[in-house]
Amino acid sequence: MSKSISGEMLSKEIIRALEGYLDDISNIVEKDANEIAKEALSAIKQESPRGATEEYYKGWKIKKIKKVKNMYSVKLYNKDHYQLTHILEFGHTTADGGHTEAQPHIRPVEQEYSKKFENKLRQDIGGLK
Repeated sequence: MSKSISGEMLSKEIIRALEGYLDDISNIVEKDANEIAKEALSAIKQESPRGATEEYYKGWKIKKIKKVKNMYSVKLYNKDHYQLTHILEFGHTTADGGHTEAQPHIRPVEQEYSKKFENKLRQDIGGLK
């Protein structure tokens, strides 16, 4: 006994299955992005220079951005001392013509946690059936 299905019904079923899969992926991406962002926030606060800018490390925050249904991003930024991020990361020229030493603290954290996010997504999405 064989059952037949029309091409239109088959395409509707495939679309419905893919939309369900897309929703599952979107939820995983959002969950993993939030989890990794919290870890990265902790790391960047720890790596941030102290000294004359003692309050600098306390200004780091997370901003969650959901632009459209299946698009999600997380941004780490320094809310209070955003002007210092570039100056501290790359150094700057001083008034007497010298140059301050760069204190890289953003790029290393970004690179490390970008890889962690990618690996976590591969692990979590790979587990979907």
